Amino acid sequence: MSSLKSDSERQDGVKDIAPPDPATVIAIINNLNRVDAEDPVRGDQVSRKQLRVYGWAFSATCYGIAYLSVGNHPGEPGGSGCASLDLPCRVPFGSGDVNLTSLFLFLNAISFGVSGALTLLICGWGDYLPFKREQYILFTVLYGALALPIAGLTEYTKTDFNTLIGLYCSFAIIGFIAGAWMNIFVPYTMQIAAPTPAPTDITPTDATSGTGMGTRMTPEEELDSIREIREKEGVKISAMGNNALNIGTTIFYLITIGLAYASAQTSLYAGLYMSTAAGGICMLLALAAWRFLPVPPDYKHKKEGIKWWKLPLQTFVELWQGIWTYPEAFKFLLAWTIYNDSLFAFAVVTGNLFNLQIRPTLVEYTAYSITGTASAIIGSTTFYFLFPRLKYTLRQWSIVAYSIPCVVCLWCMFGLNGDSPIGFKHRIEFYIAQVLLNICTAILAPLFRVLFPELFPTGDEIKYFEFQLVLSLGTVWIPQVVDGPIVDRTNNQRLPSIVAFVFFVVAAVLAWWTDDKKGSKAALIAERRVNP
Repeated sequence: MSSLKSDSERQDGVKDIAPPDPATVIAIINNLNRVDAEDPVRGDQVSRKQLRVYGWAFSATCYGIAYLSVGNHPGEPGGSGCASLDLPCRVPFGSGDVNLTSLFLFLNAISFGVSGALTLLICGWGDYLPFKREQYILFTVLYGALALPIAGLTEYTKTDFNTLIGLYCSFAIIGFIAGAWMNIFVPYTMQIAAPTPAPTDITPTDATSGTGMGTRMTPEEELDSIREIREKEGVKISAMGNNALNIGTTIFYLITIGLAYASAQTSLYAGLYMSTAAGGICMLLALAAWRFLPVPPDYKHKKEGIKWWKLPLQTFVELWQGIWTYPEAFKFLLAWTIYNDSLFAFAVVTGNLFNLQIRPTLVEYTAYSITGTASAIIGSTTFYFLFPRLKYTLRQWSIVAYSIPCVVCLWCMFGLNGDSPIGFKHRIEFYIAQVLLNICTAILAPLFRVLFPELFPTGDEIKYFEFQLVLSLGTVWIPQVVDGPIVDRTNNQRLPSIVAFVFFVVAAVLAWWTDDKKGSKAALIAERRVNP
């Protein structure tokens, strides 16, 4: 988020909000293979060709629209701009003004609260509703449609500023909901790649089944083999989705840099134009990928006599009971939630600190953003190729990836000492942090989509993924609201790093504590109890 400057005044007495430094856009790369949509599935096997189609289709719907941060209402005195490197920037909010960092922390808290209420309903209804694939595409198209009017918001008035604030919240709400639906296609593809055998099928099997080298397998070994196949396919599709997202982001960042050099007028509105373009592309690719995504099976049906309005309540009762039934799933869920929420708040703070310390131009801010997305591509691609070839489990990968941000946070804390020569005070420190944090997140995001559904029964994908979102929305507002007033009162951008450090450590400990083998077996037993 960048600082904006303007000392011009309109004739109506309203102070202009100066041109934005847009944090441009995310789009997707459509690389769908042209294949027969009726690719046959024989017996319990799905063709490798169809698995690739699922992967590309999933990639095409891993959308993203970057919201651009507009304005910096003058600090002290009001209307004077933010030309000084030593003074914090303040922006209009409500009847007064707040620190720029505080503004986004407050807006995030509002968005999370509304999203949590809506997600609570979806969590209860989702697994019982038909046309899951179509609902996901609908949310994706709506998300892209919200970006279409952005190119017209070129007036630096308080009206346009407030409109963009509203769009920021709308993007967050729709994006959270659609993102949770997106996650379910990873476990669905994993189940197609290696279906769970019926209890009668779990008998010693010889090598003719393609699972051994002439030796007979115990039931436990066969289940481990199935899990190995699922994880490899899950990592592929999930990493492909991440790469599609980040490659699209990089392309649009590069286009934005080109627009910035085109002319002074174009450079002011580069982010606006690109956001609208990304919205249109998001919609087109979602519709193109629609028929290529796997069709989620209808595992669950509402019991007779249960009212629809009671399902969310019943679902949450089952979820809280599941904490003791599937403790490993909840440990891993809690680790990801804590990490994700802390990273989000930490990124807002460091992003604004980058603007205050470095004062980047539009081109440098875009290059800084490209560093993050390029690192994410490297992280996902490395994970994609190394995971099947190394003996490390998904849990072990997660422990390492959760630990590295602890070091980054600790480094930022050094800057709390005014005499310290390090601590996010130099340009290179911000770029190194961008690389490390994005690589770790690029590994953890696809990893979570693969390992988490192995720890709860098949058929509850929407319930558990939506619960993760509800849990995140129910907790993420805490650092947002706490950090906001602290930064607003002290104008010290680094203080939230202390809180983030503690929570990053907790996430790493929870990942280490998770017993994934025990959890997957418990989920299988429960699944067979319900579907014998």
